[in-house]
Amino acid sequence: MNNSFTLIEILVYLAVFSIISGALLTGALRLAEFYNISRFDKEILNNTHFALNSMLSEIKYASTVYSPTSSTTNQISLETNLNPPEGENKTYVDFYLDNGRLYLKREGQDSQSLTSERIEITNLNFTYLPSLTDCSSVRIEITARYCSSKEEYQREINLVSSGSLRKY
Repeated sequence: MNNSFTLIEILVYLAVFSIISGALLTGALRLAEFYNISRFDKEILNNTHFALNSMLSEIKYASTVYSPTSSTTNQISLETNLNPPEGENKTYVDFYLDNGRLYLKREGQDSQSLTSERIEITNLNFTYLPSLTDCSSVRIEITARYCSSKEEYQREINLVSSGSLRKY
């Protein structure tokens, strides 16, 4: 009795092995693509959420919204009690959009970016909602886009929130 394989059996085994390997490789590549998309979605959400929460935190401690000192559109300027310079009770804070990046500028300090270089803010709108009582509000609408050279990785998110000015 001969225990060796025939050429046909070897070819059949190779064909089955190739089909299974191809299916596994295709699945692994799709899984990697889904992972990248998920990672980009998480990055854009975290960046935009951090920026929105930073603005809402400042609005919460703001006593007034005042006219911006520059003609930059998509800007809000606040007089706030949060983190004033030493020896003062209040400070001035600006949030503004410059070349697709969102910045925070606190009086006496350098501007700091609230979003990473891979995130582009495509829309930023502040709407002041005055109130007859002491609780005026600011509505913020922010649209951000993840910048990628691959079209399938370009992601976009739109967040809307509002915060009330609380005079502490």
